[in-house]
Amino acid sequence: MATLIDLRRRIKSVKNTRQLTKAMKSVSAAKLKRAQTQVYKTRPFSEKLGKILSNIKAKNPNLKNLYFEAKEKEEKVDLVVITGDKGLCGAFNSNTIKYYYEKKRELEESGVKVNLISIGKKGYDFFKFKGEKVIEVYKDFFMKLDYLKSKEISENIISHFTGFKEEGDKKEAIEEDKKVDAIYIIYNKFYSVSKSELVFEKFLPIQPMEIEDDEEKVLEYEFEPSVEEIFDNIIPLYLKNYFYKVLLESAASEHASRMLAMDLATRNASDMIDSLTLTMNKIRQAAITKEILEITTATEAMKK
Repeated sequence: MATLIDLRRRIKSVKNTRQLTKAMKSVSAAKLKRAQTQVYKTRPFSEKLGKILSNIKAKNPNLKNLYFEAKEKEEKVDLVVITGDKGLCGAFNSNTIKYYYEKKRELEESGVKVNLISIGKKGYDFFKFKGEKVIEVYKDFFMKLDYLKSKEISENIISHFTGFKEEGDKKEAIEEDKKVDAIYIIYNKFYSVSKSELVFEKFLPIQPMEIEDDEEKVLEYEFEPSVEEIFDNIIPLYLKNYFYKVLLESAASEHASRMLAMDLATRNASDMIDSLTLTMNKIRQAAITKEILEITTATEAMKK
């Protein structure tokens, strides 16, 4: 049975832990606010570009473009898995990794070879531990996530589909074994502080959006110098911006998950402190009662 000294030490330790989790919750809340603002700023531009591309494609069905060309049968694909660089965020990373294995199994059962691209340190550490072959790794950049870093990553990934990487005005062919028929992304889409959803999306070839906006449906764009040239310039911009949005969504979801996890840990620590304090008071009260009984018994014995 624990002594009073042991209980006091444990209560002090749990109080220190509670103070730490409260501080981490506050930090995550501040980071979440910034990430949430960036997500809400990026979404409209990405969605508008997608609608414009879909509008152009719908009204010019014969328009050919590499980024829209889908193979009759996908034989080899990239699966980009986005996790966090840090832990202490509940089931955020473990659920993403579990979802990856589910989708990988589905693709392989349909005869598709899967190449794994890992974004985030926690995911890579797990895949490395399990002996998974990872063809490309990007980690330790979420603390300073910006468009330039996202652009660099997206260009590398896009080159697996196009078969070449652009260096200024030059196009450099990539290694043959890195070429794929399609690219899929697994990430957490941010909805609110309490809700994020794991998403499995096809990044390339581009899937035209369904235009539900009546105003967008009737729009007629005028192109100068040509629709083909405008199309070729808009698509890379759209893909890089879309990928940046995906990274922001994942980062916001991670901060929200960590904030909720630290809030739960703080409340659990408070409950534990209350329970330990109650136990300590019971032991102390029992000791006091025992001493009173001993004094009373001794007094009565002396009277006799």
